[in-house]
Amino acid sequence: MNDSKLSPNRSRFFYLISEFIYLRNALNQMLNAIEKEINEAERMVTANEKDVNEKLVNHIKFSDDNFKVAEHLWFDKEKK
Repeated sequence: MNDSKLSPNRSRFFYLISEFIYLRNALNQMLNAIEKEINEAERMVTANEKDVNEKLVNHIKFSDDNFKVAEHLWFDKEKK
């Protein structure tokens, strides 16, 4: 076979491979950016969950304290 006949095919083949590599790298960059966004969103949700849980615990403690005060007032009233 004559090398001159293969040359255009080889050229096209290497061009397609280089395009594939370029697209693969671009896709990897996009996936990395998406992964960073997902990780940031998960971090924010976790921080918000901790904040909400802390507020609920504080509210329950506050409510429990209010109940104890009301209970003492009621018992004091009943004693009279």
